[in-house]
Amino acid sequence: MPKLTQSLLTVMIVASLLAGCQTISTTAPDGSATPESSSTITSPMVTNVTIDGDPSDWESYVVILTDPAGDHVHGGFDLADVRGFANDEFLYLLIENHGTREDYVQLDIELQVGDRRFLITFRPEQGTTGNIAEIITSAPEFIGEIEGSSSAAAQAVEFKMPLSTFETHENIVLADIRPMNGECCEADWHAVDQLGPANIPMLDEVETPVVAESTPQPTQSSTTAPTHPQVCAPDMPPPAPVGSLDPADIIINEPGYTAEWFVAPGAFNMPQEILLTPDGQILVLAVRSHTLSSLSLDGSISLLAENVWGYLGDVDDQGNIYIQMHPNGMTTKITPQGYASKLLQTPDLQTACDSGFGFGPDGNLYFAVSRCTSLSDLYQITPNGQHTYITQVPQIQALRTDGQGRFLAATWDHVYELSLDDFSLDQIARIPEGTISPGGLAVDDAGNLYVSTGARSSSGKIYQISSQGETTLLARISNNGVSGIEWLPETNQIIGGQLRHGSVLAVSMDGSIQEIVSGSGIITPIGIGFSPCGDLLAPNDDGGMMAIVDPSGNASWFMDYTSFIPPLPFVASTKDGTFYASEGAPGFPGKIVMVPFAGYKMGFLNAEYPSGLAVHPNGTLFIAETGAGIISRIPPNEMKEVFVEGLHFPQALALDDQANLYAITGPQGFVPDPSVNPAPIFGDTIIRISPNGDMTTIAYLPGASALAISPGDDIFIAVSTLGSPRTVSNVIRMTPSGSQSVFATGFQDAMGVAFDLAGNLYVSDESHNSIVRIAGFPQGILSGTVTDAAGAPVEGARVQIVADTPIVVGQVIHTDAQGAFTLLAAPRTYRVIVTHADFVETILEDLIMAAGEDLTIEITLTP
Repeated sequence: MPKLTQSLLTVMIVASLLAGCQTISTTAPDGSATPESSSTITSPMVTNVTIDGDPSDWESYVVILTDPAGDHVHGGFDLADVRGFANDEFLYLLIENHGTREDYVQLDIELQVGDRRFLITFRPEQGTTGNIAEIITSAPEFIGEIEGSSSAAAQAVEFKMPLSTFETHENIVLADIRPMNGECCEADWHAVDQLGPANIPMLDEVETPVVAESTPQPTQSSTTAPTHPQVCAPDMPPPAPVGSLDPADIIINEPGYTAEWFVAPGAFNMPQEILLTPDGQILVLAVRSHTLSSLSLDGSISLLAENVWGYLGDVDDQGNIYIQMHPNGMTTKITPQGYASKLLQTPDLQTACDSGFGFGPDGNLYFAVSRCTSLSDLYQITPNGQHTYITQVPQIQALRTDGQGRFLAATWDHVYELSLDDFSLDQIARIPEGTISPGGLAVDDAGNLYVSTGARSSSGKIYQISSQGETTLLARISNNGVSGIEWLPETNQIIGGQLRHGSVLAVSMDGSIQEIVSGSGIITPIGIGFSPCGDLLAPNDDGGMMAIVDPSGNASWFMDYTSFIPPLPFVASTKDGTFYASEGAPGFPGKIVMVPFAGYKMGFLNAEYPSGLAVHPNGTLFIAETGAGIISRIPPNEMKEVFVEGLHFPQALALDDQANLYAITGPQGFVPDPSVNPAPIFGDTIIRISPNGDMTTIAYLPGASALAISPGDDIFIAVSTLGSPRTVSNVIRMTPSGSQSVFATGFQDAMGVAFDLAGNLYVSDESHNSIVRIAGFPQGILSGTVTDAAGAPVEGARVQIVADTPIVVGQVIHTDAQGAFTLLAAPRTYRVIVTHADFVETILEDLIMAAGEDLTIEITLTP
C-alpha cells in the first residue's frame, strides 16, 4: 500500500523539476550580469561565516557577480551582489538584493560541477535545507535533500552546502541564480530575476571546528549518526559464519537446510505514532506490524490489539483509541480493553500521503487529508462516524488540542492555531530548519509546545516553543528523527518513535536521550539484492530509504529515495559496483536512479512505474515498466529500447545463466487507481522470455512478489499474503519447467529474495521486518595464498571474488598473516581480483567452482 511522506517543499520541487518548470527556459528577464575576477583573494585560514542572513562576516570575500537594479519582473527580489567561495568542506553563497525582498517563493541555483550540472532549490525565508536535482538532457532529475545544507534570510540571503554532495570539488561554476515566484508548475511559475555565470573561488580555508552549543548535545548510546555508508566499503567485515546467528522460526520443507536471522525483527515495525491515555499509559502504534502495544519506560511491552491498520491516532477522554488508515480511508475505534471496530471507511478520507489527525476542542475528530500537494482537505468526524467536509487548509502534518482549548495545527515548518469558528489559521511559531514529522506535535502542562522533524531523514531535531512563541532547539536525534510525539508528565520527557529505524526514544529537557526500545535499522524490507562485494541492499517500503546490510548482518541507512509501494522497488548491481534502483511510487515521477561505485545517487532515466531490474553480464539493464506493460532494456552506451511489450503489469525480473529473463506479471482483474494504487504490489503469473524476446508462460502463482535464480537454475519465488487468501507467506521452489513446491513457510509477508556468493538464500519479510538467511545449498571451498615476487606472504591483501552470471554477486575478504584466504562459494564461474597498496592489481579469470570441490589458487603480486 502506498505511504508517502514528503514535505510541501519537496512535493513542489519534485513536481516542478520533473515537469520541467524550473529550467533556464522559464520566462526570466534579460540581465546584464558581469562576472568579476577572483584571481587574487586574501582570506582568513578558518571560515568564520554564520548562516544567519547577516552579511557583516562576508567583508573579506570578493563579489563574484553583480546585477543592476530594476531589471526584475513580477516579484520582489531584485538581485544585486553575489559573493561565494568554497573551503575544505562547504560551498558558501551570499546573495544581496536591491531594495526589499518580497513576493517570491524560493531560490533556484544551477551549478556546473565538472561535466555535470545540478539544480539546487531552497527557501531562505523559511530557513530550509536545499534540495538537489541533476539536469540531464535539459530535464532535472530529482535526487533528494542535501544533508548538511542550510539557508537563512535577513539583510541578505545566505546558503551553504557540503562539497561531499559532489563527486569532484574542482571547477565549480555558479551557472545561474533565479528567485522564483508563482504557483509551481502552473502557468504563472516564473523567474523574478536571473544572474550568472561565475566561477566559485576555491579558498585555502578550513571549516570552523564544531564546538559545544549552549543547547545540550544529546548522546544515544546504542546508535551513532550515519556516516554515509558506501557500497564495497574498504573496512567491510567478513561474512557471519552460518550457524553464528540466532535461529529463525521458519519452517523449511526440505532436509539439510537451516534458517537464521540475518537481520532479526525489531520489537516494532515502523513505530510512527505514540499515544498517551488519560491514565498515563503509553501506547505504540507499529504501523507495519499492525499492532497497538502498551509500553513501559523500562522497555517492557504488552500487546493491546492486533490487526490494527493505521498510521495516525488519538485518544478520547474515556481512553478509546481512534486510528486512521489514510491509504484506504478507514477509521477504527479501539476500546481501552483492546476491542476494535470500524468507525467508518470512505474514499473521501483516502490519500497516499501522510496527513494530520486528532481531536478538536469540541470533542470531534478532525482529519486534514493531504492531497499530496500544498493543500489538505479538512474533514470533521463525529464520535459516531459521520464525516463532513469543512474546507481546504495548507498541508497539515499534525493536529492537537492543548490544555487551553486551542486547536493546534502543524504544517511542514509552522505551528498555527486553527479556529473552529471560521477555520482560519493564526501563526504561533516557525521552526528554523527541517520538516515537521507526522504527528510531530506535543504540548506540556505549562503550555510549551514541542515539534519533531526528520521522520523520514537520517537525522532529526526536537524544538521547544514557549508559551510566548520563542523557539529553541531541545535535542538532535541521530539515525532518524522521531514522529508521533507525546509529552510524559511523570518524567517531563518527550517520547517518539523512529519510524524507519524501529526505536522508541524519550528526550529529557536537558536534551539527553534515552532509548527505550532498540530498533534493527530497517523497516519493511523489500526487493533486496547484493552488491559485488557482499553488501545486501534493501529498499524499505515505508521508510523512504535504502538500507545497506553488511556481510555480518549490521543494517544501517544508506540513502534516501522514493521506495514507497506500489509497485515494488528493486535493485540490481553491475560488476564494477554501480547499482540501479527503481522508483515508481504513486504521486512521484517514475524513474531509475543510479549510484556509481563510491558515488552519489543521481537520476538515470524516466520510466513508467518501474519495478523489477536485472543486469545482463554484458552490462545491459532490463527494466519492468509496470504501468506501460513493457520490459525495456538499455544496452551499454545505447538508448533505452522496448524489449517486449503487451505484458499485464510486469514486475520482478531475474536472469538465468542462459540469458533467459523471468518475470512476474499480473494479477488478473487488477484495476489501477492512479491516486493510490496505480500498479499492483504482486502478480500471479511467471513467464520466461528468451534472449530474442519469445515469451512462455510457465506457472500460475497468485501473490508472487519477487524471484531469484539459484546457482542450480531453480527459481525461488517469494509469495506475499497481501491480496491473497493465504494467511502464511511462503517461498516457492520452481523448476525451469514450472513444477512447484513450497520450500519454506512461516513468513508474514515475504517480498524479496536473493542469493549470495556462497549460495545462501536471503528472504526479506516486509511485515515481520526481518531478513532470513537460509543455508544448505550446494557449495565448494575457494582457498588461496597471496605472495610477493620473492614468495613472501602478503598480509592484508584485499581479495574480491565476483560472479556475473546469472547475477552480479561477490564477496570481499582479506588475507591473514600467512597471505592465505578461504571462503565458501556456490557452483559458478568466478573472477578473483587482488589488490594491495604496495602492488599492482592482479585478476584471475574463469575460475570454475563445482559443488563439493576444494579449489585452491596461488597468486603472485608484482610491485
